[in-house]
Amino acid sequence: MKKDKVKKEIVSWVRTLIIAIAVGLIVNSTLVASAQVISGSMEDTIITNSRVMGFRFVYLFSEPERYDIIMFHPPDDDSDMPYIKRIIGLPNEKVDIVDGNV
Repeated sequence: MKKDKVKKEIVSWVRTLIIAIAVGLIVNSTLVASAQVISGSMEDTIITNSRVMGFRFVYLFSEPERYDIIMFHPPDDDSDMPYIKRIIGLPNEKVDIVDGNV
């Protein structure tokens, strides 16, 4: 009798673990983007080698705004890791860099 109870408990834990892993993989591949910051370009905000997560569909609900931090895959780079950058200019704006300052 006790062996049946232990067996049911183990099966319950294994089932829960499998469901949790499946949900995590689905969320990671559809809703959330994960990346590691590999350069110092965001050093004032995000420390190099930090891991960050972003919501893939955020711009379905709002337009990008200045100073938003975005993740994207540049069209000329075959790397799997997305770039992480800050928006400094919006459409139809001119961005000038003078002496290293925007």
